[in-house]
Amino acid sequence: MRNRKQFLYNGVFALNCLLVFLLLMESRLHLPAWLQVAGRLHPLVLHFPLVLVILTVTWEGLRALGFLPSDLAEKTGDTLLLATAGTAAAAAICGMLLSREPGYDAGQLLWHKWTGILVSLGCCAWYAGRRGIRKRRWILGAGSFVMLLLLLVTGHEGAGITHGEDFLTAPLASREEKKIIALEDAKVFDDVILPILDTKCNSCHNSRKAKGELVMTDKIGFLKGGKNGILWDSTAKDFGLLLRRIHLPLDDKKRMPPKGKPELTPEEAAILFYWIRSGANTAVKLTDLPKDDSLRVLTESNFKTSGTEYYTFEPASSGTVEKLNNHYRLVAPISTGSPALTANLFGAKAYSGKSLEELLPVKNQLVSLGLDKMPVTDKDLEVVAQFSNLRELRLSFTDITDAGVSRLAKLPFLREVSVTGTKVSATGLKAIAGIPSVRTVYCWSMGAKDADIRQLAKAYPGIQWESGFFSDTVKIKLNPPVIENDKVIFADLDSISMRHFFPGTILRYTLDGSVPDSITSPVYQHPVVIRTSTPVRVRAFREGWVGSETITRFFYLKGKMPDSTWFRFAPDSGYQGKGTATLFDGEKGGMIYREKQYLGFRNHPLELYMRFNKPVSLNRLELSALVDVPSYIFPATGIELSGRKGSQPYQLLYQTSPRQPQQDSAAYQTIFSCTFPEREVTELRLHVQSTQKLPKWHRGKNEKGWVFVDEIFLQ
Repeated sequence: MRNRKQFLYNGVFALNCLLVFLLLMESRLHLPAWLQVAGRLHPLVLHFPLVLVILTVTWEGLRALGFLPSDLAEKTGDTLLLATAGTAAAAAICGMLLSREPGYDAGQLLWHKWTGILVSLGCCAWYAGRRGIRKRRWILGAGSFVMLLLLLVTGHEGAGITHGEDFLTAPLASREEKKIIALEDAKVFDDVILPILDTKCNSCHNSRKAKGELVMTDKIGFLKGGKNGILWDSTAKDFGLLLRRIHLPLDDKKRMPPKGKPELTPEEAAILFYWIRSGANTAVKLTDLPKDDSLRVLTESNFKTSGTEYYTFEPASSGTVEKLNNHYRLVAPISTGSPALTANLFGAKAYSGKSLEELLPVKNQLVSLGLDKMPVTDKDLEVVAQFSNLRELRLSFTDITDAGVSRLAKLPFLREVSVTGTKVSATGLKAIAGIPSVRTVYCWSMGAKDADIRQLAKAYPGIQWESGFFSDTVKIKLNPPVIENDKVIFADLDSISMRHFFPGTILRYTLDGSVPDSITSPVYQHPVVIRTSTPVRVRAFREGWVGSETITRFFYLKGKMPDSTWFRFAPDSGYQGKGTATLFDGEKGGMIYREKQYLGFRNHPLELYMRFNKPVSLNRLELSALVDVPSYIFPATGIELSGRKGSQPYQLLYQTSPRQPQQDSAAYQTIFSCTFPEREVTELRLHVQSTQKLPKWHRGKNEKGWVFVDEIFLQ
């Protein structure tokens, strides 16, 4: 028995030696697929040492206090200690392997990794010195306390990585009264979209555990996307990756949220859909949206208004409200805890008079009713007139006439009515104005003439008449033009084609990097010929319109090709592309650093040698690079270009220290131009240094940064 335990202990000791080796070689680890599978056993294996450490501490404590027979206690204690040490080592090794997968940030894993390793080493040491420890109670007590403390920290940090920050204390925090945001202050992204992401997405896509290299806890990470690209495309048929994934079958491994995680409600999925379809604006306020906008209708009840009204009528039962909701009708409280309800109907083809009659069970609680673009008739307004507490009624682009609106006089609390786009004439508007409680009427593009509305405004000054605006007093911004060239790298000379889809638009462009203006910049009349690497910037102008945004595209002259190239230091593992050929293959990378067109350098500088069989005249080298600050990819801190002819010593041709970012930003491409007096060379040496210590404001402060490059152009 003793020999068997000694053999098992030797295995545990070997596992801990392997653990220390993996720790020392961590930055050089490159895992094959089968080892990645072993790493993913970590969530399964870790539960064994969690239980065994607690059981071992309890057993040893009871033995020390004399509650257990000494002979049995010692043998059982040895077995427990050995099992604890073995499972702790296995869990730590699996965790080390798992941490090398994409999506885990080294800085965020720091505490979990080190405390887990200390638990494994501590258990191994405890077994080795168990006899001496048992003779000294104070050592046993102190060691047990330290082991439990390490276990607590390891488990808490692991829960934070798996489930998100403050997972343990989240139930306590959720009991605090939720702050209600005023409707006037509510922002669509910050106060509508982010809360959905926080509850349904962030446990897997946070800064500590970024599955798919996607972080959804802040605006920058959300806009950047992950290894599969950006999350939405408002021009795509299905509006992009995010909506595609949330609508996959539940058993599909790519479905988000995955099976077993909290599901998006139909309302939350609809909110994401309407937000992306409208352009995914991250700065717009909820009140900037039209009142009948689907996104606003779905969400404004979650916010309080400055003129919040308190209702004294009894609320409808939750079961009654739930039965009224379907694919074409949404009934909900106007705010949390309020008995007042709002109802909105969708889908003109599915509408019938019965859709309104079914709302009669909540006729006393309904204060807002949206019927925009529904085929509502005058007869349907007889049902609407029974909603005695109605405050807001939207009838825009319906089939109602003057005969129908006269029935609204039965609504004593009606304050706001929209009849835009209907056949209602001045007679009908006068009937609405005769309702004492009405304060706002929306009435443009309808049967009433502008002159009639102006007369009504004079006759009823207490009512706000919203009758539209005169378009000849408003200047609208032009859409940006389009640069039609697909390829951005050309061999000799190329022509750049531009266009705008609005007739009569004038395009002005520049080739020197300056912003085009409407006076001095050249007018585009035919394709522009370029002969060197050039930033092309273009804007659209038209009389009576505001000029468009500037569109910028870089075009690169492929230039001369060296006959042989080699690195002094190979690119870092995982980002080696096709070696030096990657830099001269004429294939530009995109905004995702894992694309095969990029080479990555971190542990060593980029030092590239380029040799020509015959002397060539050069005066410029251009280095194309990617900057992705949240992913630790910074501009080079130093660039040196040296050259020589034949066997002469190298001479410095160019040297610079590019400016470094001062804050997080979305990924972008840049080009470093090394310009020098023209000279003949047969060999060039390019030295590019990556950031050795990330700035204090960065989440990876004091760690090394990366340099990512995709192309070199010699001219």
